[in-house]
Amino acid sequence: MINRYPIYINSELPWVGNLPSHWKVKKIKFLVKRLNKSPEPNDEIITAFRDGQVTLRKNRRQDGFTFSLKEIGYQHISKGNLVVHQMDAFAGAIGISDSEGKGSPVYTVCEAINDREIYLPYLAYTLRVMSNSGYVESLAKGIRERSTDFRWSDMGNLFVLLPSLQEQKFIVGYVEDKVQSINQLIKNLEKSLRLFEEKRQSLITEAVTKGLNPNVKMKDSDVEWIGEIPEHWEKTRLDFVARVKARLGWKGLKAEEYVDEGYIFLSTPNIKGRYIDFGNVNYITEERYLESPEIMLEKGDILLAKDGSTLGTTNVVRELPAKATVNSSIAVLRPKEIIDSIYFYYYLSSTYIQDIINQIKDGMGVPHLFQADIKKFTIILPPLSEQREIANYIDGQEERLDSLIKTIQVQIEQLKEYRQSLIYEAVTGKIDVRNFELAEK
Repeated sequence: MINRYPIYINSELPWVGNLPSHWKVKKIKFLVKRLNKSPEPNDEIITAFRDGQVTLRKNRRQDGFTFSLKEIGYQHISKGNLVVHQMDAFAGAIGISDSEGKGSPVYTVCEAINDREIYLPYLAYTLRVMSNSGYVESLAKGIRERSTDFRWSDMGNLFVLLPSLQEQKFIVGYVEDKVQSINQLIKNLEKSLRLFEEKRQSLITEAVTKGLNPNVKMKDSDVEWIGEIPEHWEKTRLDFVARVKARLGWKGLKAEEYVDEGYIFLSTPNIKGRYIDFGNVNYITEERYLESPEIMLEKGDILLAKDGSTLGTTNVVRELPAKATVNSSIAVLRPKEIIDSIYFYYYLSSTYIQDIINQIKDGMGVPHLFQADIKKFTIILPPLSEQREIANYIDGQEERLDSLIKTIQVQIEQLKEYRQSLIYEAVTGKIDVRNFELAEK
């Protein structure tokens, strides 16, 4: 049962609406003071992440990722300080530091003026509610055109809700208890999502390298990562089964050349899903479309992202609603008659090819896959009729897995929305959690 406070009044704050009648409203600068202490010699780097965690960078570092830092103007951060990322506050990079360390000058670091009046974890949740509502971003942009900086001069003059100190602690205890449960549910669903994605990848790789008949006689492929393949399958190179084309660099288009109506101009975001997104596209003029006839798309073409973070992303033109072409980040692979386009698409999506792509990435600057590299890919080639059987089988399995994956994705989004709503209602007094029993710490 949800409890409400008996009497509400208008807060006159746009992100709050009504508030409990006994709550106060006060400017942040009268509750906390900004700090700027010099760092200690052995201080480690602290980062404020968008999920609200403020912790030592090594605690959240991804494997293989290194940081290059110029530690100019860094400041000391104490455990328990409120930390606000001035440029990322609009996305939720606000929280209480769980560690001792140092942060860059882009952080606003605060401590309570009177810890009998304000409980900093409650203020952090309040600021994150303001962030999630879009209020922080609108405030910054309203003061400085196109800016999302959330500076102390802006932050300090904001009014926030101020329940009693005990109520603040009840609210934080309630929120952290509920959020912990929600986060665990999300974590479990994300694990299931990864398992389904792994199953999907394994299914594709197994089908395009071993076939569908478990009793077929096998032979050595002479390819270490593939191992054995059906005895009657062949091995060839990609340039023997497809033509590889891409937009020449000097013909690169600029965003200001896009038109409201014209020829479809696909970019890598359009090919990320199972089906090509022909709805959210840019358009180019006929002149620009005609200057590159080699990449005018046809049904059955394979599209392969060859630049940047989406390197290796693959899709196939199953349907072509209108005349279309691609930008310079996408290679067009046009299958010859000896290979089925859907089988070819799944083969390029397999773990075998994706691992090769990851190994030959150009390490200088933006990752890049050259046409010469693509043409050398080893292709395992079943008879055409068997290719189509494999493609149809994977299509059917993909439909089933996609349905399960989408269901899980919807559940995750619903839980995230519920988590955000729960925090908002507790922090702004829409629900009364004073009877919530705090766990002993």
